[in-house]
Order: sequence, then structure tokens, then C-alpha cells
Amino acid sequence: MSRSLWVALCNFNDLRGGATRAAMRQHVALRADGVDSRLHVLTKQSNNATVFPFDYRATSWRRLRRRLRKARIDREFAKYRRSRPQGFEQFSDDRVHLGADVFRDLSGAQVVNLHWVAGYCDYRAIFSDLLSRKPVVWTLHDMNAFTGGCHYDHGCAGFAARCGCCPQLGSSDERDLSARVWARKRHAIDSRSRVNPFRVVSPSRWLAAQAQRSALFRDQHVEVIPYGLDTSVYRPCDQASARRLHGLADGDRVILFLASGAGARRKGFRFLDQAVSGIADRRELVVVTVGGERPPSSGSYDHRHLGSVTDEERLAEVYSMADLFVIPSLEDNLPLACQEALACGTPVVGFAVGGIPDMVIDGQTGLLAPPKDAKALSQAIQRFFGDPALAERLSAGAREHAVREYSYAKNAAAYRALYESLV
Repeated sequence: MSRSLWVALCNFNDLRGGATRAAMRQHVALRADGVDSRLHVLTKQSNNATVFPFDYRATSWRRLRRRLRKARIDREFAKYRRSRPQGFEQFSDDRVHLGADVFRDLSGAQVVNLHWVAGYCDYRAIFSDLLSRKPVVWTLHDMNAFTGGCHYDHGCAGFAARCGCCPQLGSSDERDLSARVWARKRHAIDSRSRVNPFRVVSPSRWLAAQAQRSALFRDQHVEVIPYGLDTSVYRPCDQASARRLHGLADGDRVILFLASGAGARRKGFRFLDQAVSGIADRRELVVVTVGGERPPSSGSYDHRHLGSVTDEERLAEVYSMADLFVIPSLEDNLPLACQEALACGTPVVGFAVGGIPDMVIDGQTGLLAPPKDAKALSQAIQRFFGDPALAERLSAGAREHAVREYSYAKNAAAYRALYESLV
């Protein structure tokens, strides 16, 4: 492997979550392309020798400072634990108790590529310490980098001007935690070093537009580079064999839904539940769900939950056993499950939100419905099952699109070109 380009990727961990899987795939693709990519994480769970966990060793004084800083950060958030409405996902402070210590192991890297770093990389340290020493690329996986703490804004749009009165904190205070987080981020960006460049990458056109709409990142150039995936792993498998493994019949009409944290309102399972319940003829219709949490359904149709599936070969079989993958998300970046389904030749029906239209090209790789329209979603599902020729055409188009747009080689080449422009 060529060692001419050394890049340090930073992500919170190396196994859990969609952003982590995306970062790991980029890491693998870069190394296959000859880039000396090293993934630095706060917590390591894999046995991968090219993944490096944070070294917590420190002097007694530094450890004490970390504990006091963490206690202060936790205390400021604690007041909102009771006021936060249910159904919202993580809210992240810009401060991390480790400060700039997390960057001490990156001294030899030519470029640092941040990924999902909430709770790992301190925002002020990124702009005051890291950027003073080397070029930085920040790959966005959600909106957190340019908001007052939320990872998806659920239509609030406060980030476009200035955060405060945060609905995700249940707050009516203009000077609440979201306002303070946003102000600190604003100050960090305004005072950042001009010595080294800072580049923003978005996997989807939608998230790029949100970043450029934000008050914090509107002056940054945002480049769109879709996630890559191994299309030799995510490929069409024998459907009959895959169905037998999970107790499904050849004649079943199988709809697949996959999401971690399926109970979160952003995942939109309730709209799929309504859509399927609205289909008059539900004979042989089976909804299969995958994820750590079983989504609540009305009970009006056959619903089978497989639990969490982490093995990628088995996951490809699960996608292949389905006729159709449905993604009723209300906000999303470039959901990996959608990308994976397409690579397995499984057409996708979903709402035209976020980065989903980047992947679901209506009438070519799947079908789109207006956001939050359960009736239109139901009609799209029925259209798919009622037209075998359409289903076959969408399946072929799905696989072709994934291979053409999301290969490891294409992803690595785009990132390599960006890195080389910075060094």
C-alpha cells in the first residue's frame, strides 16, 4: 500500500450506528485505493488493527479537569430532561470534557476527516487547535454540526438564524442551552485559524442545502460525495432460499422496514402502518421489520420482527427476500438501508424527503410519495404489487443505480481528490 497520503478519520466509535458504518466503509474504500487511512475513535469495539481508540492516560490534574468539565456539561443539560418531549433523538452539547486532548494522536496525519464526532471532538478545539495545525474535512451525517444541539431539526429551522426556544428541549427561553451551544459554535467559527483550510462534505444534496442555509455554515463550500458500499456484499441473493430461512413462502408479498430506534417519530413507521392497514386485500402481505426495537403496529396485517441483524451477508439476504423496501422517514440524510436495498436489487418506496430522492428515482429505482401522506404511500405500494413488469424494471434499475453511483472505488476517488487538493 502506498503511504504517500496519510489521512486520519475521526468518528465516535467503530461499530454502532449508520454514521459509523458509513465512516468505516469510507475507511475501507480509502485503504483499498492506496490511502493510508486510520480511523480514530473514542471507544473501540472491533479487532481492526487500523482503528485507534482514544488514550485516556493523563496526569492526575488533567483527569480532575476532565471530571469537573464533564460534570458541568451534564449539569447544564440535566434541567431539560423532564421538559424534553418524547420521540426526539439525541441532543448534543458542543463541549466535550476531553477538550483538545483527542487530537494529540493525529499529529502525523496530513488531513483530518471528521465524521460523527458529537461527544468526542470538542467544537472549540476543532477550530482553535486542530485547524491551526492541519487541513480538516468534515463529513456531515446529520445537522448537528450547524445547529444548537439537535441532530435533525424536525422543521424548526432555528439554525437558519439563531437557536433558542428549542422545541426539542421543551424550552420557551431564548437563552436556553440551544442558544448557548449555537453562540459558542458561532464564536469558534468566527475566531478559527485561517492557516489551514476547512471543507464540508455532505452525502446528500438535501443535507448540503441545509448546511448552506444555516447561519453557521452558509459561507462554507459544501461538496456532495455520496456514501460508498461494497456492492459485492450487497448484491441480489436467491430470494426463495432467503425466504425459507425466515419462514416466508414464495407467494408472499413481502415489505421490508429497517431502522434502528424505530420508535423515533423521524423514522415514520406510523405512516407505513397506516399505509398497509389501508390496503383492502392484505392476503399474503407480510411486513418484516429489522432493528433493535420492534415498531408498534396496528395488528391488522402479518407483521414479523427479525430483531437486529448486523452481519452484512445475512443483511443482504434479508433485503433480497423482500419484494419491496419501504422507508417512510420524515427527515434523513442518505439512509444506508435505502442504499443497501437498492444494491440488493430491491426497489424502494418512500417519502420524497431528505436524501431519499437522491437514491429513489421515481419510476426507475422505486416510487416516491409526498411527505406524511399515508394514502399516497399506500397507493405506491399497491401500484408496485399490481404491476409485475414495473416491479421487474425497478429491481433492475435499483441494482444498476447502486453499482454506478455508490461503489467503493467512486467514493474513494472523490475523497482522494479532495484530500490532495488540501495538501
